[in-house]
Amino acid sequence: MDANVSFSGNLGTDVDYVEGRGWCAARFRVAHTPRRLVDGTWVDGNTTWLTVRTSGRLARNCRDSLVKGDPIIVSGRLRTKVWRDSDDNEHESLAIVASSVGHDLARGCSEFRRVTRDGSSSASDVARTATDGTDGGITMLDSARTGEQEMAPSSLMAAAS
Repeated sequence: MDANVSFSGNLGTDVDYVEGRGWCAARFRVAHTPRRLVDGTWVDGNTTWLTVRTSGRLARNCRDSLVKGDPIIVSGRLRTKVWRDSDDNEHESLAIVASSVGHDLARGCSEFRRVTRDGSSSASDVARTATDGTDGGITMLDSARTGEQEMAPSSLMAAAS
């Protein structure tokens, strides 16, 4: 099976990152639990666990950006992996070969940091984002990681009043 899919869920494991000469890859598990409103109460459905595989720059960025428990969105190709155990029994498992992975901004804020082709942060991009208003002046903080409060831009606060 080879189909394009997108889904959201919670990162259920740490990112398992490996690299060799000229290549790198990452793998992690995501739990997706659908919810529906029944008689005014939210009810959880059955949780589906999916394995996500990435390579190259996406693998490095997943390693550097994701923490177990993060709400994320994944897009990629659904693949069926067929394998045999030590008793020669055939098994199948589903995996997503991701083309895009990101934080689910419907469930929290995230901070974007552009990286160069060699994987390092570009100081000019960080400085530009902080000073030229391309991010709308928003300082987004993950309070679970930093212990700081989230802040909204003053222009948004003025528009809301």
